[in-house]
Amino acid sequence: MIDRVLVVGGGVGGMSAAISLARRGVAVTLMDSDPDWRVYGAGISVTGISLRAFDDLGILDEVRERGFVGAGIRLRSVDGHLIMESPVPENPLPIQSGGGILRPVLHDILSRTVREAGVEVRLGISAERMDDER
Repeated sequence: MIDRVLVVGGGVGGMSAAISLARRGVAVTLMDSDPDWRVYGAGISVTGISLRAFDDLGILDEVRERGFVGAGIRLRSVDGHLIMESPVPENPLPIQSGGGILRPVLHDILSRTVREAGVEVRLGISAERMDDER
């Protein structure tokens, strides 16, 4: 079994991998080239499969609380009139929903969870090469 991992990149994918590995007993170091670990962009659409992954990471409740998660579709015309609305299942499973969340909010949730999982975070450094010595 692998006992130590370096995750290069502290975005959504890197943080998710770091959390998952740390919870499986792997010693994880996560590095990001930005010394301030900033996030760029406004919002991000979240699909059902992403929500299922967030559920596996244990952050779905906070994503629901701080973002938007829903089911069904509501279409409106340019002037705002309702064109069509699909029925919404009662208590949809995460995979049956979708939604959105502000990128800085998702970054806040994930970066805090990374640290709570015991991941060593190193900022302001970048990888130039990898030497695999076993």
